[in-house]
Amino acid sequence: KGYSRSEEYEADQHGVEILRRAGYPKEVMTDALAWVMQISGRGGGGFLSTHPALEERIETLKRMR
Repeated sequence: KGYSRSEEYEADQHGVEILRRAGYPKEVMTDALAWVMQISGRGGGGFLSTHPALEERIETLKRMR
């Protein structure tokens, strides 16, 4: 089963919460997504085509408190 874009955003938020509870800043998550974007190319494609754009996910996470 694929995940919807809203489910991906919810998973990102949950991931940030887990990182915070472990004492890590949300930048660990945004840095990881930036790395995935770098190695996969900005065009996405493959499994990334069903996910929200990585740049969009990173920007959404940066706006989180």
